[in-house]
Amino acid sequence: MTALGQFVRRLRISQGLTLEQTAARGQEKGYPLTLRAVQAIETGDSERPRRETLEGLAVALGVDVGMLAVKVYEAPPKVKAAV
Repeated sequence: MTALGQFVRRLRISQGLTLEQTAARGQEKGYPLTLRAVQAIETGDSERPRRETLEGLAVALGVDVGMLAVKVYEAPPKVKAAV
């Protein structure tokens, strides 16, 4: 899990939101935020989400997008082992 994923999960849970509710909040405001996108961010499958996804997530969680953007760069991306 990435720093962003941990942060998003903590925020979501502290607000009593499910993954589905989080995605729906972003969609209600016109952002292309999907359940899969939220889940991928939380699990670390999406290490560098699109700007629109971060904006939708910020709106859904009621935080400044800068708080999320900073978390993207807190930890280096995973390095795949050479085969």
